[in-house]
Amino acid sequence: MASRSASRVASAHYLAFLTVDGEPVGTNAVKNNRVHQRTIEKDSGVELADDEYLGEVGWLYVVEAHRRIRLGDLLTSAILAAADGHGLFATIQSKNIGARLLHERHGFYQVDKSWPSSEQKDRVNLYIRGGRRG
Repeated sequence: MASRSASRVASAHYLAFLTVDGEPVGTNAVKNNRVHQRTIEKDSGVELADDEYLGEVGWLYVVEAHRRIRLGDLLTSAILAAADGHGLFATIQSKNIGARLLHERHGFYQVDKSWPSSEQKDRVNLYIRGGRRG
């Protein structure tokens, strides 16, 4: 598990961490994985040009005891500030309504077709913010 975490940290443009009373309660990131980005382009039918999109927003997580008080909004705002106006994208499961609403509040919108998830019985949607289309 430690090597997987180290790999994730190494493949991130930006990481945001949120603590409450010194305890870590949430995280978010802009991931830097151009190989995965090409797969998303193929699956979605949308070009995500490297010069337009800094990367994929992901690894958003808030500890259960701290959910439903919009800490995800704080983490997303931090990532957007760090991205400094660059385009971003996110892949969101159709059933994850909370993530969809959160990203929409921050200017992301769903584009083109969805595709089957490789992780669960659901479909994946591409959301973008900025870039040529946004």
